[in-house]
Amino acid sequence: MLKQDSKAGHELRLTVTGSRQAMSGWSPWSDWSLCSRTCDGGAAVQTRRCLHYAGCRGDSVRYKLCNVEPCPEASRDFRGVQCSEYDGLPHNGASYEWEPAEGSDPCALTCRAKGGGPVVTLNPRVQDGTRCAPGSLDLCINGRCQKVGCDLVLGSKREVDKCGVCGGDGSSCSKPSYGWNKRASGPCSASCGGGYQMLSAVCEEQSRGRRVSEDLCDPSSRPVPAILTCNPHACPTTWKTGEWGSCSVSCGPGGYQLREVYCAEPRNTSIVRVTDHNCDQPRPRHRRSCNPHKCPRWYDGIWSEVRKMKDEINEGVKDGVLGWERMVKRVKEGLKALVVVDRG
Repeated sequence: MLKQDSKAGHELRLTVTGSRQAMSGWSPWSDWSLCSRTCDGGAAVQTRRCLHYAGCRGDSVRYKLCNVEPCPEASRDFRGVQCSEYDGLPHNGASYEWEPAEGSDPCALTCRAKGGGPVVTLNPRVQDGTRCAPGSLDLCINGRCQKVGCDLVLGSKREVDKCGVCGGDGSSCSKPSYGWNKRASGPCSASCGGGYQMLSAVCEEQSRGRRVSEDLCDPSSRPVPAILTCNPHACPTTWKTGEWGSCSVSCGPGGYQLREVYCAEPRNTSIVRVTDHNCDQPRPRHRRSCNPHKCPRWYDGIWSEVRKMKDEINEGVKDGVLGWERMVKRVKEGLKALVVVDRG
């Protein structure tokens, strides 16, 4: 049967003994060999020789776990390193590059040719200290998968109980404590300049801060909702401009319009006017020219034409209807010459 021999430094040795007491005749145990790995758990071996002519009861080899500290993150997988040692070697007339593959024997070196090639057992035994499976603590020792407990001891059967204790019996779990906490029920009303946020009561597991059903908290101690100020930092300022006023003239040079220009800072939900030096951007103009087109004006007509019209009117009256028609035509022509509007 297996006999566990504990020693300082979290070492556990495995020794095979018979049903009867071991006979004398063994040589002393040798010194421990070097660890098979420099990190992530290797194995060291110790041996002895039987000196009795009738044989000896017990085992001539024993192992212990060593160098259990994790390997650096950039380290290569130990089983993968062993597969890569066969890269380039001929196999069935071809050479391949190898990577680990799952096989029926966890302690045999089973590898797959990269690129979808064959799966082959390249060695019946992996090196001592190779994990039996990815993510497992158990190690391959002398071609056999050996149990490693949560205490990182070779041959240990200790496991983590439901309370998270290695080797525990599940009785040390602490009972959770529940209570009310105030948590924000929504975002801040403003991103800057000071806003408000509603705080509501939430039932939580105190050790984890995890929200749970309100039935687990005492309703008599439930806090009332509250309002919290948030985002008090100043908002970036900006220039604000009003509408342009009416032009000072309807036409001609020198006309202008004015508008209001001021520096503003958002605060809460309103805009507050501040002094101009708070705005870093160039100040927009507050005055511009308008209605530059020429104005219309009056021009004097020719008075001599009007006098001619008067004489022709008198003659037209004397000549009857034909004279009257000539008179009307002359009046129209005279009026055109009387007033001229410059539209240029």
